[in-house]
Amino acid sequence: MPATDFAADVKSPAAPTSSQRNETIAMLQRLTTTLSRLIYWREPVTSLLTLLAGVFTLYIAHCYSALAAVSYVLLSHVLIRFLYANITHVLAEMNLMEKKAPMRVPESFITEAEVSAYVPMITDAANSALRTAFRLLVGECNLYHGAFDGRILKVAAALYASALAGRALGTLGVLFVLLVAAFSLPPLYERKQREIDRALVAAQRRVAAASAVASDRLSALLAKAKHKAKTN
Repeated sequence: MPATDFAADVKSPAAPTSSQRNETIAMLQRLTTTLSRLIYWREPVTSLLTLLAGVFTLYIAHCYSALAAVSYVLLSHVLIRFLYANITHVLAEMNLMEKKAPMRVPESFITEAEVSAYVPMITDAANSALRTAFRLLVGECNLYHGAFDGRILKVAAALYASALAGRALGTLGVLFVLLVAAFSLPPLYERKQREIDRALVAAQRRVAAASAVASDRLSALLAKAKHKAKTN
């Protein structure tokens, strides 16, 4: 088959329509709203159950291996769903509760057009992450230009803090702290927003000043090393 015929047979994904984009945006907004209602305790019972489910999952992961923990959690979910569906069906046949139409499984959950709408955003994010990772991997400091990438210091400080937290609390301990923080810090921030914003601005200024001083000093050291290398 000629290459032109083959290219003609290949169907390119259709461009997403405005209605499809609006549906996708609405879905993301609903997801964001749901997460926001959870962490801000707009529905205390739901938030409490979600927090307890997270704590129970971490407890299972502590008692068993990661594979066993995930398997037990999924098995529990499948069994509960199975029992609920069949028990409600039996009760409905006995006229003890209202009959409900069975839930239909959709043929497709996403379309090519919906996925293609996010390809540029995913590509930009992947390139940015890979570019930053490569700069960190090679320890970019531009020795022959007398410059230093300040992000190396930030990433190094974050990794060092992560290492200390993991050493002191363990992986599950860190995950537990993050889980509790996710359900406690947002309500606290909502009540003390002004005070926290002021403290964060002051901390950001101090960190930025310290980072600038460290970057300038390292740049000066690199410039001296460059000069010495040329003279030698």
